[in-house]
Amino acid sequence: MGGRQDRFDIQVMRGVAVLAVVLFHAFPDAFGSGFLGVDVFFVVSGFLITGIILRGLEVAGGGGTTFGFKAFYIRRAKRLLPASLTTLAVTTALATVFLTRSQMADYAAQLLGSLAFVANFVLASQTGYFEGAAETKPLLHIWSLSLEEQFYFIAPFLLWLTPLRARPWLLITGMVASFALCMVLMTGPSWLPFSAKGAQKLAFFMLPTRAWELLFGAVCAWVMIRRPDLTVPGWAKLAALAAIIVTCAIGFDPVHPRWDAVIVVVATGLILLGKDGWLPRTPLLPVKIVGDWSYSLYLIHWPLFSFAYIAWGQHPPMAVMIGLALLATGLAWLQYRFVEQAFRGDWSRFRISPAWGIGAASAAVVAFAVPSLGVTSPTAEVLKPNQGLAAACEQETAEWVDKPECRTSDAPTVAVWGDSYAMHWLAGLEGLPVVQMTKSACAPVEGLAHTSDRYTAAWSRECVAFNDSVLAAIEAMPSVRYVLISSPFGQVMIEDGQRLFIDGRVQPFSDAGQAAFVRGLERLKAAGKVPIILAPTPRAPFDAGRCNERAMEGRIVAGQAGCDIPLSVAVFEGQGIGPLIERLGARSGVEVLSPATVLCDAEVCRTRAGHTILYLDNGHLTRDGARYVVERLGLLDRLTSTTR
Repeated sequence: MGGRQDRFDIQVMRGVAVLAVVLFHAFPDAFGSGFLGVDVFFVVSGFLITGIILRGLEVAGGGGTTFGFKAFYIRRAKRLLPASLTTLAVTTALATVFLTRSQMADYAAQLLGSLAFVANFVLASQTGYFEGAAETKPLLHIWSLSLEEQFYFIAPFLLWLTPLRARPWLLITGMVASFALCMVLMTGPSWLPFSAKGAQKLAFFMLPTRAWELLFGAVCAWVMIRRPDLTVPGWAKLAALAAIIVTCAIGFDPVHPRWDAVIVVVATGLILLGKDGWLPRTPLLPVKIVGDWSYSLYLIHWPLFSFAYIAWGQHPPMAVMIGLALLATGLAWLQYRFVEQAFRGDWSRFRISPAWGIGAASAAVVAFAVPSLGVTSPTAEVLKPNQGLAAACEQETAEWVDKPECRTSDAPTVAVWGDSYAMHWLAGLEGLPVVQMTKSACAPVEGLAHTSDRYTAAWSRECVAFNDSVLAAIEAMPSVRYVLISSPFGQVMIEDGQRLFIDGRVQPFSDAGQAAFVRGLERLKAAGKVPIILAPTPRAPFDAGRCNERAMEGRIVAGQAGCDIPLSVAVFEGQGIGPLIERLGARSGVEVLSPATVLCDAEVCRTRAGHTILYLDNGHLTRDGARYVVERLGLLDRLTSTTR
């Protein structure tokens, strides 16, 4: 995260940035925008690294020492690799203790991505940053370091190839183009060749869409080289620092990277311009010291937090997170003192020795060997994502596509409509002529969708269009008699920091979701179909699937006596959606089947039956779980006898 720099204000900014990230990861509800600290790091890195490159190239152009690519990359290596490799080695050792065997394959991909500086590509393919599964990825945070390292590889060559007078235009043009691309992807127009959610992932993880932040710092570096006497008033810099702190603390824009990122990037650039000396040193010395350790603290804190998330299956208690944050700070000092500082000597005579080759080969062997630890896992197959008939049936388009792999007959009698909570029922409907019509997180209602921090208005527009196309397709299928409808439904029926997308615009939350759901049921009945509502499963506040896997493998399970869900907890987590769906079903004359009648008794809701794991996570069912519930609800027998 940047080069070495002795400016007091830059080290303070680094301290503020890393503390914001740590607080966000430790207490996401209280510091929900602390991830913006990464944006601060991007600007600072762009400023420092581009300054080094530009000064070296301009000395070379003036007849001085030629800019040395080898020297540049050796400096980067000794700055970044010792602490990074140390952290990766210790994290891998801990992973063998904390991760289940089926989780090790994902970890191996993260490890290989980290070693090859492409962790952002790996993480983009594995999960979205703000999804729950992100918490179980110990190397999630390396994505930003990989992105910076990609910038370090590309920037020197582009600047070296560009004539002196054209360099500022290269930086400005690249910054504007990157920003425009980022905003286009975040808006998610319908003409994009991929879904709105896919576009948001690209905008978050990839260098072309985040380079504008690094290049903003690069432009500031060019300005300071041209105008070393530039002065920015101290009050303006204080205001910029306050803007960074406030935005990281509370945030103003629920979508990232967007306008909050703009605020932080511009404010950071303003601080970088001009000279040091505007901050009082004594009161801010502790923050500056944390800034000195910021690289190691950033590396160390997340694996510790992630292993705690994994052991608890949910957010650990506050006391645990405070203790881990303090532990991470102490370990960061040790790594800074005995690893980072130890490798900052003179590397001018650096040579690749046999020891380096052996070390690199060993790291590669370990990384490739890690997936094999999951091969013999009895639960690896059980806990694979349950996407229904095929992975392609988790459709991401704005219109339902009738794919051959998403139907079991040319004349299906049963249509399954909904989100991921509809997908998981397909395993229990084996042998039936069915067609799957599903889109993750998209509640099966007519004419509206939810909008939240994770699901932008562009995604909501897709969801509305998808459901409209599903209803039209079902009406046009004469063979379809039954429509199984399933979802948590809370995203459009319970206000929880969400809004509704209706008539092409975002509106405040209301009971419109309930009315839209009833309209859809009536529309299906008018078309001669028989809707059946499969109510959501009882929800756990922890990952019940991983809890059972950990228990069966003898791993640490913290925070609860077992993996079943106390009935009172399940009722609380359900937020009253079960009774609401019952009322709406009765109002529409539509049957509602509740998995709770099968899974729950007077005390608990079971997440495992003997050696059969029923839950995939905190609410989705495994394939075995779907078969278990469908059989005991009598649904398969009923649909089979009727369709025959």
